[in-house]
Amino acid sequence: MINKKKFLSINRITITLLIIFILLVILKSTYASFETNSSGNALSKVAFYILNTKTETENLKISNIKPDGKDNNYLITVSNFNDTKVSDVDLEYSLEIRTTTNIPVTYKLYLNDSSDNIMSTKELVKDTDNTYFYKYKSILQKFTHQAKRTDTYKLVINFPSNYNDEVYQSMIDDVEISVNARQKNE
Repeated sequence: MINKKKFLSINRITITLLIIFILLVILKSTYASFETNSSGNALSKVAFYILNTKTETENLKISNIKPDGKDNNYLITVSNFNDTKVSDVDLEYSLEIRTTTNIPVTYKLYLNDSSDNIMSTKELVKDTDNTYFYKYKSILQKFTHQAKRTDTYKLVINFPSNYNDEVYQSMIDDVEISVNARQKNE
């Protein structure tokens, strides 16, 4: 004859183990993986059209930058014309790149396939909210009103691999690009 107490305790143990097994299978699929592999070098593009003497600003999305020591390239074009109109006056302009100081990345700026970094200044500034920013400025460029012209910049952002630490895992950095144009004085 079957012992009822022994049978119920074996069933309880079996049911408990089955529930634990099911929970482990379910929970295993909810754990996040922190490993990623990627390759490639995608270019993001930003375009500015300078027709008036004013400042235009655009924010860059740099969410794909990782501390792997690889260069991340962003193309920026600046033109003195759009589809129908060319600037009426000769213009001088410069790029200003403003970044937060959260992540220790490096910035380089190249003009029209040149191999010379044209960042002329790097300055640490504090805004009215006591937030610190780096402000980079490029060298002054000139457009004449007589011909359509487009300058292409390549912004190279590098996050060195020696900063591969969980401290930087949830940090974000903001990159703001401004084109400051004014009528050329001679």
